[in-house]
Amino acid sequence: MIVSLGVTASSFLFINGVAFLIPSLEVARGIPLAQASLLSSMPSWGMVVTLVGWGYVLDRVGERAVMTVGSALTAVATYAAASVHSLVTMAVFLFLGGMAAGSCNSAGGRLVSGLFPPQQRGLAMGIRQTAQPLGIALGALVIPELAERGPNAGLMFPAAACAVAAVASSSALSTRRANLAKRPPQQSWPAPIAGRRRYGAYTRCRRC
Repeated sequence: MIVSLGVTASSFLFINGVAFLIPSLEVARGIPLAQASLLSSMPSWGMVVTLVGWGYVLDRVGERAVMTVGSALTAVATYAAASVHSLVTMAVFLFLGGMAAGSCNSAGGRLVSGLFPPQQRGLAMGIRQTAQPLGIALGALVIPELAERGPNAGLMFPAAACAVAAVASSSALSTRRANLAKRPPQQSWPAPIAGRRRYGAYTRCRRC
């Protein structure tokens, strides 16, 4: 749960945190408000175009790989955006960072839902969804202060947060996998309704 919260919060810190750089972009680089707003929307556009693709990858490689790789790529793209001076190049890196950050949206939800039984998943998912406003609030608190030194300085904070999230998800989820491997097999959760119907029909036929 904590890992999912942290990774998701860091991704939304990046996706929504660029908007807090708009005043700095206007003052430091003289960028018009319309262009600065367009630049701040690049991470969101990148996330939109890859959400379905990340879900496909998630079904095949699992939460650990998706969350670790996604957070690491987001950190790299954010650092690259902070290191360039061309607005077009910065926009490209922000778009790529948004594409990578979309990984945590689906992976974090599946990780939490798999940790809790059906009667507790609603509460667990509700707690996990607080990661989005927490990430945005953290960005509103920290990024404007850093952006007084320039837009590049403001971008370094989400880059560092995503790097920490990548390390945390890799180490924590690998430890969890090792602990699960040591446990004796347990009874799985009740099968879906369709599966129970088929199983029930099969049982009745065997009894006949």
